[in-house]
Amino acid sequence: MDGNSTAPVLAPGDHGQDAAPQRHSGRRRRIGLRILAVLGILVLLVAAAIVGYASYLGRTFDEQAQKLAEDEVFPSAQPKAESGDPINILLLGSDSRSGDVDYGADVRGHRSDTIMVMHLNGDRSGAQVMSIPRDLWVPIGGGTAARRSTRR
Repeated sequence: MDGNSTAPVLAPGDHGQDAAPQRHSGRRRRIGLRILAVLGILVLLVAAAIVGYASYLGRTFDEQAQKLAEDEVFPSAQPKAESGDPINILLLGSDSRSGDVDYGADVRGHRSDTIMVMHLNGDRSGAQVMSIPRDLWVPIGGGTAARRSTRR
């Protein structure tokens, strides 16, 4: 720059050539913020609608569920075997290992480690016991097999 150069003289209210892009960028920013605000409101409305619908479904299922009285679920009079009737009794044994308890997804420490079915003859002259092995593979419909002790 030499000493003879002069700065351009601007008229009052004239901000030069750089003012137009700044004005447009401010407008774009406001439009962008409005779009973002509208999208945020829409997301909140959709979330509220989902929560409301889930609540409605929960109430509907609760109202239509058949409720049983406690005496229907746990009758005070247990069935009695008549004299001379054979009886089948399911025997379950479980172990619990205090040092090996993990109540996570695996739920270790409480296992049914003995499963037996005992049959008493009607005249009570004898009993038969059948032990079901813990990891017994049993056929399942469709030609597949699975372990009896699995939870799947």
